[in-house]
Amino acid sequence: MIKNQRLDLILKLISEKKHISVNELSSTLGYAKSTIRADLNLLAEAGKIIRTHGGASLSNNENSSSTLFESRIKTCVAEKKEIASKAISKIKNDECIILDASTTCYELAKLIAKSSLRITVLTNGYLIADTLKSNKNISTVIIGGLLSSDSYWVEGTMGVYILDNFNITKAFISSRAINENGLDDFNIYAVQLKKVFIEKSNEIYALIDNTKFDKNSAANICNLSEINYLITDSKLSNNVKKYYEKLGVEIL
Repeated sequence: MIKNQRLDLILKLISEKKHISVNELSSTLGYAKSTIRADLNLLAEAGKIIRTHGGASLSNNENSSSTLFESRIKTCVAEKKEIASKAISKIKNDECIILDASTTCYELAKLIAKSSLRITVLTNGYLIADTLKSNKNISTVIIGGLLSSDSYWVEGTMGVYILDNFNITKAFISSRAINENGLDDFNIYAVQLKKVFIEKSNEIYALIDNTKFDKNSAANICNLSEINYLITDSKLSNNVKKYYEKLGVEIL
């Protein structure tokens, strides 16, 4: 059983029982308690569950389809706005760009919508697409797929064939975590789609706020070497910045 399958099964068991212990999960799934604890910590970090002493309970976020995304919109707002203001300066007229469905790209989309830029935007975020529709200079293309039940985005790679019709100059993507091995995210479907974004784009801009550095999540999106530029906020410590620059990352 691969890790993401195990995480999905753990979520299913918690949804059914509302609360379950580490011991019961270990016995049911046949994995060490340390492995189960690490999985529960990942799920808790993603807002899917609530860690309790010796186990986990279903998060209240699971009772509302959009609560998790709306909560993330309200997190690190100033940092995301700062990152977005840097990112928009890298976009030129007549370019075709990708914006993933992250809340940081949502802040970038709000700036693009108010700008005089004449560009094409490909996105899997329908909130982002809705934000851009008011600007007649922006041609917005929604990448098709399965509409996520817990966010404002389309997941999976079913609609990625449409990317072959465009010359994509830049992709702006975010992630749940960044570490020496690259960018990580929790949702395997998001990871698969972002891998395609990276493959199809000439330049990759990672939009990562300071709280995500030296963290891990369930699946790897890409190595640091696949990122052309990393845009972060001014709260990132100099020590962390220098560390990633030594790893070959160009930080803006």
